[in-house]
Amino acid sequence: MSSFKASAINPRIAGALTRSLYAAGFSLAVSTLSTQAYAGCQYVVNNQWNNGFDAKIKITNDGTSAINGWNISWKYNGDNRVTSSYNATLSGTNPYTATNLSWNGNIAAGQSVEFGFQGSKGSAAAEVPVITGAVCGGTTTTSAAASSKAASSTAVTPSSVAASSTATTSSVNNGGGVLFSDTFESGTANTQPAGWQNFIGWVPNNSNTASGSQYALVDTTKAYTGTKSVHFKGGAAPAQLVRALPAGTQRLYTRAYVNMSVPMGNVAGDNHEHIFGIKKTFDANDEIRVGQIKGVLGTNHIPSDNIAPKQSQWWSGPQMAANTWYCVEVDYLADQAYDTLKMRVNGTEVHSITSASDWNNGALAADWMSDKFNYVMFGFHSFSSRTADVWMDDIVVSTQPIGCGTTPPPASSSSVASVAPSSSSKSSSSVAPSSSSVAMTSSSVPSSSVAPSSSSRSSSSAATTAAWTLNTTDSYLNFVTTKNTHNVEVHNFTSISGDISAAGVATLTIDLNTVNTGVALRDQRMKDMLFETATYPTATVTVTVPATLISGLAVGQSAATDITASLNLHGVSGTITTKVSVQKLSNSRILVQTLAPVLTKAETYNMTAGVEALRAAVAIASISAAVPVDFALVFDAR
Repeated sequence: MSSFKASAINPRIAGALTRSLYAAGFSLAVSTLSTQAYAGCQYVVNNQWNNGFDAKIKITNDGTSAINGWNISWKYNGDNRVTSSYNATLSGTNPYTATNLSWNGNIAAGQSVEFGFQGSKGSAAAEVPVITGAVCGGTTTTSAAASSKAASSTAVTPSSVAASSTATTSSVNNGGGVLFSDTFESGTANTQPAGWQNFIGWVPNNSNTASGSQYALVDTTKAYTGTKSVHFKGGAAPAQLVRALPAGTQRLYTRAYVNMSVPMGNVAGDNHEHIFGIKKTFDANDEIRVGQIKGVLGTNHIPSDNIAPKQSQWWSGPQMAANTWYCVEVDYLADQAYDTLKMRVNGTEVHSITSASDWNNGALAADWMSDKFNYVMFGFHSFSSRTADVWMDDIVVSTQPIGCGTTPPPASSSSVASVAPSSSSKSSSSVAPSSSSVAMTSSSVPSSSVAPSSSSRSSSSAATTAAWTLNTTDSYLNFVTTKNTHNVEVHNFTSISGDISAAGVATLTIDLNTVNTGVALRDQRMKDMLFETATYPTATVTVTVPATLISGLAVGQSAATDITASLNLHGVSGTITTKVSVQKLSNSRILVQTLAPVLTKAETYNMTAGVEALRAAVAIASISAAVPVDFALVFDAR
């Protein structure tokens, strides 16, 4: 989205601006901060549709000392109501009160935290309320954002409100959602996945072929979803895929489904190997390594070479068994009072660093991680004698929590084997856990997850995107016509239907007989002359949704993605390419909307004669032969 900043925007004026831009055929998401809001507490409307909205509140510490715990309140004057929330404890039914969770209560000076919510509303624009609370004391700060490139860079500032030129905002974007994801389905076997760099055999962007001693290549022998994954063959020399991160990143969530030829965790010996990490430099000289350290799932910090956890936990704890798929997540949070790292397997935390006391070789500074957010890495690298083949699938890198989606690994591998350490040899077989070990059975998978049968996953399993049905009440599809160069009008279709199948195929069907221009005669002419609905009553859009695009989103999280869809209109099959935003409004509802209008040309679908017939029927100089289309589609889980 393009954006513009203003001193302030009155909610009434914002509503008028929204309507005027819709009239120009653009899908608009106006984000405003109340003219009464205080610096440090910012209410932003991310998206809004017919009867609902998605919003967030950002709390920025513009003081010089840390904030320890926060509590804020707000009240809507109209019909807006909150229906669900995340990253905060919410109470009340208007007014509402939000308090911090255990992990986001501390806000260091100059840093920010955010929480979000979805709500219901009437036909008017989403309201921007006043935010109150001791943490919100300060001066006024405002912002606005729109998806239309036609938005003006100026806005109306009520004379009663003066924006503070000293209001501070964090330079770190912690709410941008998914930075990138990869299912590897579009790759060719035995080639490096597109969009990645490599670190192979200690050399950045080295030769990466199946004939090499180390490699990181698309593979068809194993997959968590679909038919492909990425295969890392590594050992004392690294086999990694690397990707650059946006400047200013200080909060990163990573996830991959991992299958290894050897067990990891609770393995005897002086082993030291990793599968996830972030890097300051492209080489291995300044990085955070996450994997197995001294026989326990843990972290290695370079260049200090400090390790965690402490010696008392070595060669113990949970284990990832060989030849089993696991959902592995690592969170890197450098916007905390003490830089924090968390590792989870199948949704259960198995390792964390939250304070200086977690290090084995003496405390590291509180910002031990903050300079490493230049690259993210996945693969296998060992500083012991072990080599391994590691497969990874459905990788997601985000600035918001990801989770393991709605479908965890099969029941036969949904638990991390818990092995009690002993003085005898270690093996990958599972035994009864000791009091010090962590048993991760299927009951430890989040309650929102549904475990499939053991036969539901294999190396050739189909995509596992959940089945969704279009909510016809909350969805819309608009198109715009231009007559005589300057007369612009917005029209829509009152009947659209669609779904996203379990195989990830999304279908949208438009009933062309329900075209609605507001003029009955014009509707009939469009049906008869343009669409020729007696022969072509519907238009159909079909697109394949990436397997993890929906399942990889946390509630409130959104991801922008490019799509190429097939449009069947007027008996002609064409291709449309555009960028859409996919947002998970709740565990049972998603929103898909255009980030830029889709330009549909009459000549592509043999409709030029129909356009000319309409022009002649109303005796005007011209009707545009290309129309912009925008949509907001709300899908509910079946």
